[in-house]
Amino acid sequence: MADNTFFDETTEQSAIKAAIVADYFWAWAKIIGRTVKGHGDMVAYIDLFAGPGSYKDGSASTPLLVLQKAIGDQELSQMLVSIFNDRDALKAQSVIMADDQVDALKDQVLRELLTYMIADPHTIERSLALILISRHLERIGDHATNIAEDVIYVIQGRDVRHPKTPKKRPPEMET
Repeated sequence: MADNTFFDETTEQSAIKAAIVADYFWAWAKIIGRTVKGHGDMVAYIDLFAGPGSYKDGSASTPLLVLQKAIGDQELSQMLVSIFNDRDALKAQSVIMADDQVDALKDQVLRELLTYMIADPHTIERSLALILISRHLERIGDHATNIAEDVIYVIQGRDVRHPKTPKKRPPEMET
């Protein structure tokens, strides 16, 4: 079983990491916020190694710092959807399960845009840009899946990467 004391105490490294992530989040959110206007108006922030939000001594860690920055901005607070994991393997497993859906959406976008490009060559440039965007979003999903697999390993000491059998929900996720 993995050591779960990482979130107990603030260390110099964890304080620096939290400050960097909070500042990076702010800059990232301001840029992304402008690009999503009129296209769903939602910004997703996923941190699968977030911890509880504060250390046992009461000092704020990454999730709390990120949310404080988001709440402080009226526009951003209306757009932000955040997912944090506090040593919860089921949340991490749900990210892994969603990866197939993200892959299927990328394939669907490709098929539909190819149809448009065949029907009207004037759409090729815009369609190719959208295909590349969908590919990059799918890669972000792959990275989130890799992080979720690492979270499960840290919490349970179980390696869930590259299963020999197709993905299926663990019994504890069945409802």
